[in-house]
Amino acid sequence: MQQAPLVGVRAAAAALGLAPSTVSRQLAAGIIPNRGSSAEPLVDVEEARAARADRLDHGKAKGTRTGELDIRPPAPRRETTAGKRDQKLDQEIRRLERENAEREKELLSRAATDRAFAELAGIVQRGLAERSRRLGARVTGRRDLAEVMTAIEDEDRKILEAMRDEYRRQLA
Repeated sequence: MQQAPLVGVRAAAAALGLAPSTVSRQLAAGIIPNRGSSAEPLVDVEEARAARADRLDHGKAKGTRTGELDIRPPAPRRETTAGKRDQKLDQEIRRLERENAEREKELLSRAATDRAFAELAGIVQRGLAERSRRLGARVTGRRDLAEVMTAIEDEDRKILEAMRDEYRRQLA
């Protein structure tokens, strides 16, 4: 009986269709028998092929022993609780981002707000100045407190209405 030739790691890897590092790891783990030394491992290719075949987990194999492909469809992905939670959080984030974008469209710029405030403040200043003159004319010589209060309320209402009208004009 003739003994099979012994080859080095690279030649064994080429013959087995593996990477040299895989053959080295399997030699170190004792899966493939080493017929040389640890410094210079030698491999009987047929012996290595048989040893590897004996150690195969056929439940994990992608093909059959004859080399035919396993064409079964992959198992459906099962959703994990964490995956569902992450998916819900992503949906909530997208919804909040959309709402925020819509609200930002409704916001006035800082400059627009400052201009509007300045215009409203001018209306109040002018209204108060005019109020003093008009009230002076309306309440001079009046002794009835109710008439005086009504005159003050009327003038205040005019100022507030002017402010409201300006506010509406700026929003339009």
